Amino acid sequence: ENDTISLQPITGALVYELEFSGPALTGPVTVDQTSPVFYPNVFAHLPKGETLNVRLRVSIEGEWSAWSDYCSAAFASIDEEEPDEEDEEPTAEEPDEENETFSINLFIYPNPSQSGTVIRTRMKGDWENVELTLRTLAGTALKKLRMNYTHMESQALNLPDIDPGIYFLTAVHGRSTLTKKVIIQ
Repeated sequence: ENDTISLQPITGALVYELEFSGPALTGPVTVDQTSPVFYPNVFAHLPKGETLNVRLRVSIEGEWSAWSDYCSAAFASIDEEEPDEEDEEPTAEEPDEENETFSINLFIYPNPSQSGTVIRTRMKGDWENVELTLRTLAGTALKKLRMNYTHMESQALNLPDIDPGIYFLTAVHGRSTLTKKVIIQ
């Protein structure tokens, strides 16, 4: 909960995008979603204990706002003390297969894609009743469905006949939301 970022909701905003930069990163990292509340799971890939520059922009009625001024953010560092053996968490090198958990994630391919074709989606972990919504830049829902995912098995998503451009595919599971850009050529 400490690393939750809550933004002031903006009337008409369809997508909130944060951009992180700093010496600890090889280049800018963006995180975007439809909610103004960013939970810690979306920051899992950012360095801990490092001060980063962050700025924000939003999409309102299909138009991106200008980037905000930069501010600083640092995410909680991992406790440096050695944990007791019974409290020890599995590391990335030694996953606990039975209890491995994943933050909401979504892989889309091919991307870019063609209108009226099938794209494939998959997720790490097992997810039931994931709500997927394909939206225009203006926020109009073009397709909405629910899917169940088994770890890294792909699911087919039939694209409607739509004009070339940029669209957003949002995955919602409980309180977790993730939005990915889909490019149609």
